[in-house]
Amino acid sequence: MVITNKKILPAVSEGAVMAVKNLRDAIILSLLKHGIRSRNEIETNLGIQKTVASKSLSFLNDAGLITKRRIQGNEFYLITDDGRRSIDRI
Repeated sequence: MVITNKKILPAVSEGAVMAVKNLRDAIILSLLKHGIRSRNEIETNLGIQKTVASKSLSFLNDAGLITKRRIQGNEFYLITDDGRRSIDRI
Protein backbone atom coordinates (compact mmCIF):
# COMPACT_ATOMS: atom_id res chain seq x y z
CA MET A 1 0.00 0.00 0.00
CA VAL A 2 1.05 3.55 -0.69
CA ILE A 3 -0.08 6.59 1.29
CA THR A 4 -0.18 9.85 -0.65
CA ASN A 5 -2.13 13.03 0.04
CA LYS A 6 -4.00 11.25 2.82
CA LYS A 7 -5.13 8.53 0.38
CA ILE A 8 -4.27 4.90 0.89
CA LEU A 9 -3.72 3.29 -2.48
CA PRO A 10 -2.97 -0.34 -3.29
CA ALA A 11 0.60 -0.94 -4.37
CA VAL A 12 1.11 -0.65 -8.11
CA SER A 13 4.06 -2.09 -9.97
CA GLU A 14 6.84 0.31 -10.92
CA GLY A 15 6.24 -0.62 -14.55
CA ALA A 16 2.66 0.59 -14.27
CA VAL A 17 3.74 3.89 -12.72
CA MET A 18 6.38 4.42 -15.41
CA ALA A 19 3.82 3.74 -18.12
CA VAL A 20 1.63 6.68 -17.18
CA LYS A 21 4.50 9.15 -17.11
CA ASN A 22 4.00 9.61 -20.81
CA LEU A 23 1.39 12.35 -21.16
CA ARG A 24 -0.36 10.81 -24.15
CA ASP A 25 -0.70 7.51 -22.34
CA ALA A 26 -2.05 9.30 -19.27
CA ILE A 27 -4.63 11.08 -21.41
CA ILE A 28 -5.70 7.79 -22.97
CA LEU A 29 -6.07 6.27 -19.50
CA SER A 30 -8.12 9.29 -18.42
CA LEU A 31 -10.44 8.83 -21.39
CA LEU A 32 -10.84 5.14 -20.64
CA LYS A 33 -11.46 5.84 -16.96
CA HIS A 34 -14.79 7.28 -18.07
CA GLY A 35 -15.79 4.28 -20.15
CA ILE A 36 -14.99 1.96 -23.02
CA ARG A 37 -13.73 3.66 -26.20
CA SER A 38 -13.03 2.52 -29.73
CA ARG A 39 -9.64 3.09 -31.29
CA ASN A 40 -11.26 5.64 -33.61
CA GLU A 41 -12.73 7.58 -30.66
CA ILE A 42 -9.30 7.69 -29.00
CA GLU A 43 -7.64 8.89 -32.21
CA THR A 44 -10.28 11.58 -32.71
CA ASN A 45 -10.26 12.79 -29.09
CA LEU A 46 -6.47 13.09 -29.06
CA GLY A 47 -6.09 14.26 -32.65
CA ILE A 48 -3.47 11.60 -33.36
CA GLN A 49 -2.78 9.29 -36.28
CA LYS A 50 -3.72 5.63 -36.24
CA THR A 51 -0.08 4.51 -36.00
CA VAL A 52 0.55 6.72 -32.97
CA ALA A 53 -2.62 5.50 -31.26
CA SER A 54 -1.70 1.91 -32.06
CA LYS A 55 1.74 2.22 -30.43
CA SER A 56 0.34 3.81 -27.26
CA LEU A 57 -2.52 1.33 -27.00
CA SER A 58 -0.17 -1.63 -27.52
CA PHE A 59 2.19 -0.28 -24.86
CA LEU A 60 -0.63 0.25 -22.34
CA ASN A 61 -2.09 -3.17 -23.13
CA ASP A 62 1.30 -4.90 -22.71
CA ALA A 63 1.76 -3.07 -19.38
CA GLY A 64 -1.59 -4.46 -18.20
CA LEU A 65 -3.12 -0.99 -17.82
CA ILE A 66 -5.81 -1.48 -20.47
CA THR A 67 -7.46 -4.41 -22.14
CA LYS A 68 -8.78 -4.81 -25.68
CA ARG A 69 -12.12 -6.23 -26.77
CA ARG A 70 -13.24 -6.93 -30.32
CA ILE A 71 -16.93 -6.23 -30.86
CA GLN A 72 -18.45 -6.71 -34.33
CA GLY A 73 -15.06 -6.33 -35.96
CA ASN A 74 -14.11 -3.14 -34.11
CA GLU A 75 -11.48 -2.82 -31.39
CA PHE A 76 -12.60 -1.31 -28.10
CA TYR A 77 -10.43 -0.54 -25.10
CA LEU A 78 -11.13 -0.34 -21.40
CA ILE A 79 -9.03 0.46 -18.39
CA THR A 80 -7.94 -2.27 -15.97
CA ASP A 81 -7.81 -1.94 -12.20
CA ASP A 82 -4.02 -1.41 -12.41
CA GLY A 83 -4.57 1.29 -15.02
CA ARG A 84 -7.14 3.02 -12.83
CA ARG A 85 -4.81 2.94 -9.81
CA SER A 86 -1.92 4.23 -11.91
CA ILE A 87 -3.82 7.22 -13.26
CA ASP A 88 -5.14 8.01 -9.77
CA ARG A 89 -1.52 8.34 -8.58
CA ILE A 90 -0.57 11.17 -10.91
